[in-house]
This record gives sequence, C-alpha cells and structure tokens, in this order.
Amino acid sequence: MTSASVEDYLSQLNTTPEIKALFRRFGTSYGWWAMITITLANVATLISGTIINVAIPDIMGAFGIGQDKAQWLATAFLASSTVTMLLNAWLVRALGMRVTVVSAISLFMAGSILGSVSPNTDLLIVARILQGLATGIITPMSMSLVFQLFPSGKQGSVMGITAVGIVLAPAVGPVLGGVLIDSFNWRYVYLMGVPISVLVLPLAVTLMPPRDPNAPRPPLDWFGLLCLSVSICGLLIALSNGHKEGWSSNFVVFWVGASSVSLACFLWWETHTEHPLLDLRVFTFYRFSMISALGFVFGAGLYGSTYLVPLFLQLVQGITATTTGLIMLPAALVM
Repeated sequence: MTSASVEDYLSQLNTTPEIKALFRRFGTSYGWWAMITITLANVATLISGTIINVAIPDIMGAFGIGQDKAQWLATAFLASSTVTMLLNAWLVRALGMRVTVVSAISLFMAGSILGSVSPNTDLLIVARILQGLATGIITPMSMSLVFQLFPSGKQGSVMGITAVGIVLAPAVGPVLGGVLIDSFNWRYVYLMGVPISVLVLPLAVTLMPPRDPNAPRPPLDWFGLLCLSVSICGLLIALSNGHKEGWSSNFVVFWVGASSVSLACFLWWETHTEHPLLDLRVFTFYRFSMISALGFVFGAGLYGSTYLVPLFLQLVQGITATTTGLIMLPAALVM
C-alpha cells in the first residue's frame, strides 16, 4: 500500500491525528483490524449478559437461594452496564480509547474470574456488576469507531457486518452456557469470555488509538452519575422485593419514591449543567427518539425472554441446560 493511496484514503475521513498515524503505520486495512478488535471485545463482554441465565437454576440449588435474589445475577449486570454506557464518552476523552478498552477488558476478566471462584451469592453478584461495568464501557465503542475509520459511503455496510457478532453474542449465550453446565459445571459459565478477552488485550494495545496528550480533560458529571445510579438501583430493589414485602409496603414505597426523586433530579440536572452525562437534547430529534423507543422494546424482549425461558424450561419442564440452549437457538439464528 503506497503512502499516496493512504493519504488519499485519509482525505475522505474526519478523524483524529492519532488514528491517522495508525493508518500510516498499518495501511488502509487498519480500519478493519481495529473494528475486528472492538467487535471481539463486544462479543466477549456481551455474551456474558445472557450466558448466565441457563446457570441460574443450578446456582439457586447450590446456594439455596430464591428467585428474588437469583434475579440479581441478571439485573445487576444490566443496571451496571447501563450506567457505564453513559460514561463511555467521558472515559474516551479523559483516558483515550486505548486505555479505556484495555482497562475495561481487564475489569471484565477480573469479574469473570471472581465469579468462577465465588463462595457465596454476594460475590457472584459483585462479579456480575464488574462484568456489567466493563460491558457498558465497551458496547458503544464500535459505533464511535466506525465514523472515524471509514468514509461515509462505507459506514453502513461496516455497521451491518460488525453488528452480526454484537447481536448474535447475547443470543447464542444460553446455548454455550448449557453445554458448559452439562459438560462441567455452572462456574465455567463465568469464564466463557476470558479466552476472547486474552486475545483482545494485545490487539487493543497495538490497534486502539491513544489519547491526544494536548486535548483538555473534560469534567465528569458526578452528580448526574449518582442520581442515575440511585434511580436504577432503587427501582430494581423495589421490583425485586415487591412480591415478598408487598407492593404497598413501606419498604417498596420508599424505594419507588427514592428512584422517582433521583430520576427527576437527574433529568433536571442534565438540562441545567454545562457538562451533562447525557445531553437530553438529542431526544428532540424525532428519528432518534423513535429508534430509542424501538431499542427499548427490543432490549426488553431479548433480555427478558433469555432470562425467563431458561428458568421455565429447566425448573418447570425439567429440561437439561444444553437442551434449553438448543431450544433457544432458532431465535438466535433468525436474529
């Protein structure tokens, strides 16, 4: 690849000097290698979002816990990943994409290893939180990279190709989890993403762009982050204890109230602070709001079904974990 062709390609991009330097080093194929790296990182982290679901009946039996506590293995992951998704933009600007990806993958591996050796459910939930924190950081990376690595005419096709792995990973998680459980035991489910993560680390160090040392470090919206975290956690605590404590009990009413007040504070603060965690003005764009609503429905259907179906098939129908995963495979392939 000649330097002239590389410069011609770079003239079509609106990207950073650091990314341009990597193109000059690796050639025009650098964009695909970088996208492969971040897609592998997404697969490693996203597969852990649903793979644990087929292991929940075994975990409930191993530790003698009920559904009210077992569901935290799923919801703690989703809640923590939601919070850190909003941190992604700040982390990239403050630390650089290379440090952010390497740190997130390292955090994910630490959570995975902790989950595989945890002696109680509290540590299992902590491990899921660590996995979720890392997943939330990694998930938006592919979208931001596409716009910096490819000219406008190619961005759509690249998104489509890389989205296959991102969408398929949580869908096939139950299948792989079922095989691991029946062949070994439920602890191996936590380790499913570790081999891919080990592969991603050196690729990320080599291919992810570093931070511009001259760029200013933006302030973090700590208050907005705190309000959002309290709102999500409060709602989950209320929903997970409603059937046990009573939906009109003081405990549930308190947490619903705390969640509502925190959400109101978050929305007010984000419209008044100079550096918001989430710029709510994007929702004034009709198409963005509509696709966000569709994404909400799709996510609720995907993660809700991949949680409830394995429980029903294993606890009610008495089907093995592997068969449960295979029953769910056709839907994954259609996706």
